[in-house]
Amino acid sequence: MKKNIITTVILCVVTFLTGCDDFLDVVPRDKVSSDIVFDSDKSTEIVLNGIYDHMTYAAEGYYVSAQSLGIHNFIISGDWMGQDIIPKSSSTQWQADDYSFTSRTMEKPRPQFFWSYCYGHINVLNDLLAKIPSMQGSATAKKQIEGEARGLRAYHYFLLTQWFQQTYLIDPQAPGVPLYLESAIDPKPRATMEENYTAMIADLQWTVQNMSDERRPNSK
Repeated sequence: MKKNIITTVILCVVTFLTGCDDFLDVVPRDKVSSDIVFDSDKSTEIVLNGIYDHMTYAAEGYYVSAQSLGIHNFIISGDWMGQDIIPKSSSTQWQADDYSFTSRTMEKPRPQFFWSYCYGHINVLNDLLAKIPSMQGSATAKKQIEGEARGLRAYHYFLLTQWFQQTYLIDPQAPGVPLYLESAIDPKPRATMEENYTAMIADLQWTVQNMSDERRPNSK
């Protein structure tokens, strides 16, 4: 009797563990495989529209701050630091730190936000660009998507180099920002400003040569 009970328990455990493997081997509900997202030109256009949306408004939840302005935060910060705008108050104005040139210190949230914001978009764009050869859709639609993705990537690198280094004209060999042209998250050393701008120009030249003047349907 005891032997039968032990045998039954072992069988139940084996069945349970096997069942767990089958039960747990599912696609996460909060994530979508990039193979599915970039399966066709139509689904990829949704991703591009999502990036455009996030560029115009990047707030998460109900808390709104200067970072919530998305890409406009870069533009306004540049206006503050260029002294094109004078803050009404040096203590309560959202971006008064930019005006006083104190927003770039390590304890401030602005550098981390700009860094993660731009590289988050760049990583998605790199993943998208890698999937274009296997993507379903017409050659014209795929060229249009690739042109937009390359243009967006160049624009984000332009913003990063503006924020984290002085102008290119001062020293092309000065450290710029890490250069990622394919989907990856491994740490990289800073590329030179010349390398950054060479990559930006290459993306923009490809875009100009291959994109049509027609507006993509349902585009932002």
